[in-house]
Amino acid sequence: MKKYLLTLILLSFLGNVTLDAQLNREVMQVKTDVVYLAADYVEGRETGTRGETIAAEYIAHRFREIGLIPKGDEGSWFQKFPFKEIINPHSTDPKDAKEGTGKNVVGFVNNKSAKTIVIGAHYDHLGMGGSGSLDAGEPAIHNGADD
Repeated sequence: MKKYLLTLILLSFLGNVTLDAQLNREVMQVKTDVVYLAADYVEGRETGTRGETIAAEYIAHRFREIGLIPKGDEGSWFQKFPFKEIINPHSTDPKDAKEGTGKNVVGFVNNKSAKTIVIGAHYDHLGMGGSGSLDAGEPAIHNGADD
């Protein structure tokens, strides 16, 4: 009886070690994702810029790795959208607006349910500052979310 009890305790411990190792891997992956998306390399991820595209490609890559299905435009990971950013909120001159195209990254988990829960988050940011930034100084990479 003691032998079986000892084996059960040992298996329980090993199961916890396996769960702890999996949790540690997942936590490290989240840290890796955050560090990558906040790196200078993605230039602050301003909507419609090269940095936003790099970040979007990374997110699509991660979605693919975790088994999501692409549900963007024409079966891609991306859903493009036009935007118009008012650079000077006190101006009525249309030249004071910046227009462009941004992209959402869309992934789907097919659990074959009659209903779907949509979870949204934005990954774009302030880029080099400018419109929307609380820092009126020289242009500089704004690495993370402050909104």
